[in-house]
Amino acid sequence: MITVCSYKNILVTQYQESLTIRMGMQLSLDSLETIERITRLYTGPYQDCIIDLSITQWVDSCGIGALLSIKDRVRAQSHIIQGASGQTAQALKLIQFDKVFTIRSVVPLHDPNSGDALQQRFCSL
Repeated sequence: MITVCSYKNILVTQYQESLTIRMGMQLSLDSLETIERITRLYTGPYQDCIIDLSITQWVDSCGIGALLSIKDRVRAQSHIIQGASGQTAQALKLIQFDKVFTIRSVVPLHDPNSGDALQQRFCSL
């Protein structure tokens, strides 16, 4: 196993034709910027990319973006992406979105015939 890159809380190693990206304890916006840098630099001759979340304790919505970015870049090169040791279900349990908003209802707060615009009521989940 060769250490290709270690940047902040992410370790990238290569063994034969496999690239392993080992995430740190938190996967967030900082990690997204780090992963973007790593995937730009190391899109080399590996056949598959392994994402290791074994020590990750939580993932925020930017972390999900980071994982999707890796997936898109790897698949664009016709490589295989997989989780280490069946961690897909575990990753979903780690997700912590910053804040999620949804429109519950659209309620006219004024008479629509008076020319006032309808306003939307948002509820935080």
